[in-house]
Amino acid sequence: MPHFPSRAEPDTASIASHALCALRRAGASDREEALAKAERQAYELAVLDASDAERIEVLHGALRALAGPRQDQIQAGIYLLEHLASCPQTV
Repeated sequence: MPHFPSRAEPDTASIASHALCALRRAGASDREEALAKAERQAYELAVLDASDAERIEVLHGALRALAGPRQDQIQAGIYLLEHLASCPQTV
């Protein structure tokens, strides 16, 4: 019987999903901590090919955009996270 790890390695879609959930949290400190964790995870992602590299770069840009200060910049970051969260990586 094959052994499956209990926790899969994060990918851009799962990190984007967690960041979106963090944005919707009520507590500002919880939100900031979760977004910082998402940024750390994004830096730890393995780049397997050019497509992975592009998704990772978009993820970094989206997380940076959330810092603002303009509302349109923040909205663009949210839009990118929503797109990444809905586009699972192919294996």
